[in-house]
Amino acid sequence: MTDVLPMQQFRVVDANEGVLQRIAALAPANPFRTPAFAEAHRQLGLEVRAVLLGENESIQSGTIALVREGRVGRILTIPSALAVPPESPFWAGVDHYATREAVTELQLQSFGSPAMPPLRRNERARIAREEYVLDLGAQDLLSTFTAGHRRWIRDAARAGLILRRTTRGAAIDGALAAHAALADRASAHADYDGELDRAAMHRAALVAAGAADVYQALQHTTTVASIIVLRSAAGAYLMTSEVSDAGQSYGALHWLIYETAYALAEQGVDAFNLGGVRQSQHEERAFREGFQPTVSTAQSVTVRCGRRWQWAALNTADRVRRYFRARGD
Repeated sequence: MTDVLPMQQFRVVDANEGVLQRIAALAPANPFRTPAFAEAHRQLGLEVRAVLLGENESIQSGTIALVREGRVGRILTIPSALAVPPESPFWAGVDHYATREAVTELQLQSFGSPAMPPLRRNERARIAREEYVLDLGAQDLLSTFTAGHRRWIRDAARAGLILRRTTRGAAIDGALAAHAALADRASAHADYDGELDRAAMHRAALVAAGAADVYQALQHTTTVASIIVLRSAAGAYLMTSEVSDAGQSYGALHWLIYETAYALAEQGVDAFNLGGVRQSQHEERAFREGFQPTVSTAQSVTVRCGRRWQWAALNTADRVRRYFRARGD
């Protein structure tokens, strides 16, 4: 699905509640364009903007932009860029806004969107991604999975697993702690380049703002698999998943995703996005493909926008960080 409409004008405005509600209504299946998602990032200290396309004062399409102070300048991130063609005013408008706001790094991401940013000057990185979306309207979801995935799910069910969903509230600290414990076990594969503390803060902010829920597979009282799922009115996005060694041996994560899909369907969700995978991540791709989802392709781009001395400083900081990471410091 694209976000393009003819005769559109680009503008960036304050992300007030009314504007955010309008953006969410235009993309009900996209959890990266909700007021709760914006609020979570405000709580983390980021500036939140609304990037809009429309005629006059109307809003025909829009998304959320995040601004934070980086090591040597300002970083502008659009987590779910609009899926519009290269000639759309969206791309030129973002470039102009980044220049006007003295942004040094522009991150055009494609979470929950089949965005394909056109080629740009000073690209630092371009990543091809695939996202895997389950249609929750199927009458017998299990029958649509591969035979191998169905077998894993049956094995996990025989292990006596139970599903627990935790939303914001008093119980969330325990749920997040259990998820973090599994993440610590798999720190070599963690998101955010292994920065577990930062990742944990991000997860906690999303859940506290009501943007995400925690789903867990329990064996007796032990968490053997855990996922954090971003939510919108009609969509859900698997943001992160963890599984214990014991849970991995009998398919606890397969079972958890299956049971979560049914729980989401009962809440009125139409599409469950199992998350994005780079083309080089073969095991992650094979795991998702076993659920027989619809696959969409997208790209994410990072662009250097500042002056050359700022690029040199950023490159030096990157080299230093990689050096100490290689040493294990």
